Amino acid sequence: AWIGAADSPVYAAALKLARRLRTEGFAVEVPAEETKLKKALSLADRLAARYAVLLGDAEIAEGKFVLRRLSDGSQQKFDEDELVTYVKASNDGKEKRG
Repeated sequence: AWIGAADSPVYAAALKLARRLRTEGFAVEVPAEETKLKKALSLADRLAARYAVLLGDAEIAEGKFVLRRLSDGSQQKFDEDELVTYVKASNDGKEKRG
């Protein structure tokens, strides 16, 4: 999975989610600096990520993360536990690359 944080106030939330996904065995990339969405999704695609997690101020206020499936562009909102459960179920029996 690739996690893109819109700005520094949400960066801590991005790192927290990345740590949790890594403990579940997933490869996770978090960019070291703020990146425009189009560029960020292009990078995620080049890294062959299955998912991108998008978050900004609105998502943090809502307590949700936007999970975009890169293969078809579909996206859903999940809280942290729901997101982890969904990604684990989606990768059941597959290599956990993210």
